[in-house]
Amino acid sequence: MTAVAIDGSARVALAHAVVQVLAERAGVDLLHVKGPALDASLRDAERISTDADVLVRPGHVLALTAALVDHGWRLVTGFASGSVFEHAANYHHDAWGYVDVHRSFPGVTIGSEQAFDLLWADRTASEVAHRACAVPSVRDQALLLCLHAARGMGAPRAVADLDRAWGAADEADRARLRARADELGARVALAAALGELDAGDLGEDRTVPLWRYYSQGGSRVDEWVARLRAAPSRRAAVRTAVRGLGVNREYAAMALGHEPSRRELAGLFAGRIGTGVRQLVRRRDG
Repeated sequence: MTAVAIDGSARVALAHAVVQVLAERAGVDLLHVKGPALDASLRDAERISTDADVLVRPGHVLALTAALVDHGWRLVTGFASGSVFEHAANYHHDAWGYVDVHRSFPGVTIGSEQAFDLLWADRTASEVAHRACAVPSVRDQALLLCLHAARGMGAPRAVADLDRAWGAADEADRARLRARADELGARVALAAALGELDAGDLGEDRTVPLWRYYSQGGSRVDEWVARLRAAPSRRAAVRTAVRGLGVNREYAAMALGHEPSRRELAGLFAGRIGTGVRQLVRRRDG
């Protein structure tokens, strides 16, 4: 049998549809976000997504991930190692490609279950690869796009997303986006996206330095210090410090193309420490 190559954008759309089918069979509530699930007014028609993104009701995450594994997906990066926010796990299927399973959305600070309930209550439907998929309302899609852009460090892609989600909105729509951000506890992240971190009364929020780093960039030391400040407790800060010194084995495997050996991990660790020391010296002398 001759293998048939699938266009990248078609593959991502099909992944959305397949995950939707698995979710329905498993009784899982999920919302399709970003990529082909976006409303046409917010989507960049020329951009090709590399994975399918879904936001899952937190209480249904285990059911969905079990269904994915049962149908040929394998875990690439887990929640704890995926990002500082520990919000998503990435799975890969040889035929359908990658899917990012979100249990929360960075920037939204109210309880994950409560946040999902709010988004779910206003959901609508969109057809992706000829399959009806639940998606957030257009207003919520725009807000999530803004919050995602806030982590883009001013990259052209983030700027373009922000222009469609915020720049093209009129004053009434912007007011609705701000109100929704307040409901979801996403005021700081939205301020980061809009360059407003120094405005208003955000200075007391412990997450401001972290969002400043993600929206404006900085060194690894800047990120580490911001993550420590953003930690909600002393225990969380200690955990952040320990993790910050280590090497992410899953990312190392992806970068090397194979499971890293102890020697390779040691080399990466030494390089990480060396970089950190040099940046600390520059920070002190600068």
